[in-house]
Amino acid sequence: MLVERYPWLRFFQPRPYEGEISLSGEHGSAKGKLKLLHLVFQSISGISPAGSAAATLTAAAYYAKGALPFAQLLSFIAGYLLVNSTWWFSREIATSGGFLGFAAAGIGPRWGIVAGSLYIMQNLCTIGYSSLFLAGPLFSGVIESLTGVTYPSKVWVAILIGFYILIAVMVFSGIKLSLDVAAYTGIVELILLFVIAVVIAARAGDLNTGQAFNPDNAKNRPDFAIGALLSLFTVAGYSSSVNLAEEVSNPRKKIPLAVVIAYTTCGSIFVLTAYAYTVGWGYKHMDSFANSLVPGIILTRKYADDFLAWVYFIFIFQSTFFICVASILVCVRIAFAMARDGVIFPWWIAKLSKSGEPQYANALMLAVCFIISLVTGLIMGSDDGYNFLAVCASLSIFSAHILANISLPFYFWKIKKFRVVFHAIAPILANVMLLFGIFFTMYPYDPQTLGAPIWTGVWLIATFLLTYASPKKNLDLYMKRLNIRSYDDNRGRTNEGPNDDTEGLGQATNDTSSQPVARLDKEEIEIAPQLSLGEKDKNDPGLRDWMLSSYGRQKSSIVCVLHLLHGFLE
Repeated sequence: MLVERYPWLRFFQPRPYEGEISLSGEHGSAKGKLKLLHLVFQSISGISPAGSAAATLTAAAYYAKGALPFAQLLSFIAGYLLVNSTWWFSREIATSGGFLGFAAAGIGPRWGIVAGSLYIMQNLCTIGYSSLFLAGPLFSGVIESLTGVTYPSKVWVAILIGFYILIAVMVFSGIKLSLDVAAYTGIVELILLFVIAVVIAARAGDLNTGQAFNPDNAKNRPDFAIGALLSLFTVAGYSSSVNLAEEVSNPRKKIPLAVVIAYTTCGSIFVLTAYAYTVGWGYKHMDSFANSLVPGIILTRKYADDFLAWVYFIFIFQSTFFICVASILVCVRIAFAMARDGVIFPWWIAKLSKSGEPQYANALMLAVCFIISLVTGLIMGSDDGYNFLAVCASLSIFSAHILANISLPFYFWKIKKFRVVFHAIAPILANVMLLFGIFFTMYPYDPQTLGAPIWTGVWLIATFLLTYASPKKNLDLYMKRLNIRSYDDNRGRTNEGPNDDTEGLGQATNDTSSQPVARLDKEEIEIAPQLSLGEKDKNDPGLRDWMLSSYGRQKSSIVCVLHLLHGFLE
């Protein structure tokens, strides 16, 4: 073998950790490092409220025009369909892999690893485009708008380097300090956005009008629908907290709550901000709004003063900074979950410091992000590079969510908690929206972003092939870690004792809610994430009784569809 001939290749070789290894660190898995506030602002940082208000709203306004507030309101309501899968999965599965575990639990480890890798790609590209946007078009546009001063175009390289140094300092300071700062500054950021929106709307006077909620202000209904769809993704990033499940106590209670709080808070502020911007600019003149680089700062100067506009810019910087920090945290934890079980990533990615921080993984991800940002910016320019990476990020996160939505009904069917509305209808509708999102991310055609679907497809296919290069025992180990769950109360079903799949697992668990060491006793249950159509299922009396019940008969057609789909995916 190559490894025997070249021993240095062992450094890059995946190697599973057989015992317990988690990110709970010195605080112990019974407590966890983080609190609910940290989880909420990890998700809010992933959304980047000030950054989204500065950038994403203009993209939606390009299509929705004077109906932007109504488009934002509709998308806010419809967005709960996307939150649905995150909510239900995070109530059952607690793993640093996040969507890796969600997809694996329903449709198997290989598709789970694909979903996890897509999330890594999305977060790497998010850091890339956020840093390029700040160093390039945003910084130059704001400085020119507020001072009238211009500077050489290549200055963005120096700004980018300085920005990454700040990110590195924050990341290596530890997750708790990072999220402490994110929470305290994030609270001020949300208050600032609310105050600016109220000031603009109040001082707009007679410009306030219900016409801002008239969909006929868009060029046509299809354009309004596209605007609403783009508005939907101003709050993308709300699920960032799911990857911190191993670092918080009672993750199945706190993470769903954090996701809903973050989504609802930011979504509400975006609706108010969209209304204030529209009436402040003039709902009949939103074409120029859509083509403006920093309309929020322009409106703040017009209706408030230069001081508040500078403060707004500082918090756009803060918001962009912390979406990069939050994205690093997500990338590192997904890579940790894979490396821990010897899948794709080398063994040292899962190596922890004394405080439980994956510092080697932090260093790797920071280096990769910096290279992506710098190389893309130098080849394509900061503006086109930003657009290219933004499209890559969108395509990858849409694809990962589609896989999670497909997994949802299989998983809840298997654990006998299946509900048609939440676990079948909602994810189907969510996937329809995501497929439209994929289409309109690339439409209308832009030659600068043509390579984005190609790179995303190559990443997806390469990851899937790499799962076959991973030893089956490593995939099994990952599923065994995922397969152990301990209920906090007596609501769940219990096993009579250990079975062949889980016996001897010992300490191999990544659930930090209530069991520092996994034991198979009457308080625990195997969630058995992979469905089977074998004889074992056919002879299961519990399953047979369920199918004979009136409730089961009502769902028999859905069950057949699920089984057919699952057979195809396997």
